[in-house]
Amino acid sequence: MAQAAGVVYTVSSGDEPGLIAEYHDRYAGLGFEIVAVGKAPSSIGLFDRYATPDSVAEDARRLGVNPHFLVTFRDATKTMIEMACISNYTGLVPDIRGMHGPIAGVNEIPELFRPKSEGGLLNRRGVVDYARPLKHPDGSIDFDRSVTPGVFLCVYTDHPQVREDLKYLDVTGSDGYYNMYTPYHLVTNEIPLSIVNAVEFAHPTIVPKLGLVTEVFGAAKRPLKAGTLIDGAGGSTVYALNDLYETAKAENVVPLGLLTGAKLRCDVPTDAPITYDMVDLIDTTTLYHLRAMQDGGAAGALGRRTGAASRSVGHPPTVAAE
Repeated sequence: MAQAAGVVYTVSSGDEPGLIAEYHDRYAGLGFEIVAVGKAPSSIGLFDRYATPDSVAEDARRLGVNPHFLVTFRDATKTMIEMACISNYTGLVPDIRGMHGPIAGVNEIPELFRPKSEGGLLNRRGVVDYARPLKHPDGSIDFDRSVTPGVFLCVYTDHPQVREDLKYLDVTGSDGYYNMYTPYHLVTNEIPLSIVNAVEFAHPTIVPKLGLVTEVFGAAKRPLKAGTLIDGAGGSTVYALNDLYETAKAENVVPLGLLTGAKLRCDVPTDAPITYDMVDLIDTTTLYHLRAMQDGGAAGALGRRTGAASRSVGHPPTVAAE
């Protein structure tokens, strides 16, 4: 739609998706295999999948932020969305539903983000994920040994000379796996880079150029009764998970953004993903119709990427096009 309108659609540099995209393009362009990419926010050091605005209220007052905003950090909703954004740009995928999210610092990342057959966590190479920061005995975050609040790329090379060079340069890693990271992201300071690239060169920092590779959906934070209104991201009813788009489609789960204000038709147990047959959605919003248009184009994108047409499953929204 942006291209048709003669404008550039992009996520900004500085925030984690844009910064990871820039790192990904740099090291993939240098010939490294990208094994895993991720972020390590300080907020995820207090990870709580069942956090609510009430449970974080005191911390929110101390930090001077909206408690709903803080919940999206603590329950990893923000992380699920941002890593899906990166997936839809790079083609890297969640290794498992909701990703691994181990406690890992600078040295641990290249040891953990490698295949299980080599002592790591992964079932495959080429994933999006995140790391929870290391902590001191008093519970405070160990910023010296953690990537926090930055981003990381675990890369691999089997080239003997490149390995020797990286060893000489004291790059963190071993056995061909290395941690290319920055321990910070500058957020608002780096946004001008994206503006200049978009305006002067019509070049986006990061866009979902591969279509829907990864989906984000909601799962119940507590037992929910029929008739409950879902309050969406940052609320007390659902947290976010991500998974392959094809898997999410086959399971008929509702994209997270469509759940706000939806009314449950049935009881839902804790941790169960919300599916289309469980809810009555608000079908009059711009977001609902934009998602319907996106679903309409997803089959074509998937067909181009895989060489096969995708099959619709369940009852996602549809709209008529004039």
